[in-house]
Amino acid sequence: MEKEKKTALADAIGEKLRTLPKPVYAAAAAAFGAAAGFLNGFLGSGGGVILIFAMRLLLGKRDEKDVFATAVLSILPMSAVSVLFYRASDGDIFSRSAPYLLPAAIGGITGALLLSRISSKLLRGIFAALMLWAGFRMSFGR
Repeated sequence: MEKEKKTALADAIGEKLRTLPKPVYAAAAAAFGAAAGFLNGFLGSGGGVILIFAMRLLLGKRDEKDVFATAVLSILPMSAVSVLFYRASDGDIFSRSAPYLLPAAIGGITGALLLSRISSKLLRGIFAALMLWAGFRMSFGR
C-alpha cells in the first residue's frame, strides 16, 4: 500500500510538471541536466541516476529499459566534457584508462544486448543492488 501511495504521488507530481508551460518545463529539464552534469564532473559518476529520476518525472517514462537507454545516451556528452577537463589537469588519464577501454566497450555491447532479454523488475533489482553495494563500499570500504 505504501508503495502505491509513493507511486501515485510521483505520478501526480510528474503530471503537474508535464503540463507546465514549455519554458518552465524546459527550465526544469535544464536544472536536472545541470545537476547530472555537476555530479558527473565532480564525482565521476552519479549523473545517470539524476537523469533516470528526471526522465521518469518529466517524461512520464515508466519502462526502465527505455529510461536507462536514454540516460546512457545523455551520459556520453557529460563524460566527454569531464574527460576534457580532467585531461587539462592531469594529462596522463588516457594511458591509465587504456587497459579498461576495450573490455568496457565489450561489456557495454553485452549489457545492451541483454537489456532486451530481461524484465524491467529484474533490471530495477540489479540497479538497486548496485547502488546499495556502491554506497556501502564508499561509506565503509577503502
